Amino acid sequence: MLNMLPFFAVLYIIVAFAKSTETNCPLSDKVKTVDSCPQTAAEWKEAAARKNCKTTSYNCSSLDYHCVINAWMNETIEVCAPKVIITGTVCAEFNFGGNRVQRNENAACQNCPEAYYSNVAFKYTECYEYVERSKGLNTSKSNRESSYSSTYAYSKSSEQDDELLPMEGQFNHTKNESSAAGLEARIVIGLSVTVIILIVLIISSALLLIRRRRIRQQETRDIHVRSAVKRHLQEDQRSEDHLLTTDD
Repeated sequence: MLNMLPFFAVLYIIVAFAKSTETNCPLSDKVKTVDSCPQTAAEWKEAAARKNCKTTSYNCSSLDYHCVINAWMNETIEVCAPKVIITGTVCAEFNFGGNRVQRNENAACQNCPEAYYSNVAFKYTECYEYVERSKGLNTSKSNRESSYSSTYAYSKSSEQDDELLPMEGQFNHTKNESSAAGLEARIVIGLSVTVIILIVLIISSALLLIRRRRIRQQETRDIHVRSAVKRHLQEDQRSEDHLLTTDD
């Protein structure tokens, strides 16, 4: 158990350092909303050269060109950010709240593999169709509002219904970020509790060893005292026997 203490201590320090680095390290730069994203390798290469993300780097991360949908799936975003692995056959997104590129679990992607790097999103143009459909909905909404301007209450109701989709996406992604933050907090708390328990066990063991050592030392002193008393009594008995013999 004592040998495990350095391991847990180092693990705790690594987690704390990673959390501090995440707070201080810029996760993205040059964020810009664009009308559309490159959809071929050539277009992607041209856009990446124009964005020139490689000149924007930090000691803690290297930034790559990205063009992905946003969390509400109604805009496309150009950004310089570290590439990440997107898992689970879903689209990549840029999250303004977290200032990072991540997976969008609400944007299912049938043509996406189980895992891919976020900086090659142009291979999966299916993801950009979410934005196109959202723009189509917005256009239809504008047409309805102009056609039925005399029925304000109906138009207002339609607008509120259309706005439920981005609000629902915002709620889901806020929930996802909260869940990730909660998981990280639980990991740090769990490691802290483990280290504290180990320290308590080590101190208890040390105190127990000290107590046992003192008991053994006391027992040893008692044995020496009893031996000395016994020898003294034996000597007194021999002296008494010798005197009796001399008197006779």
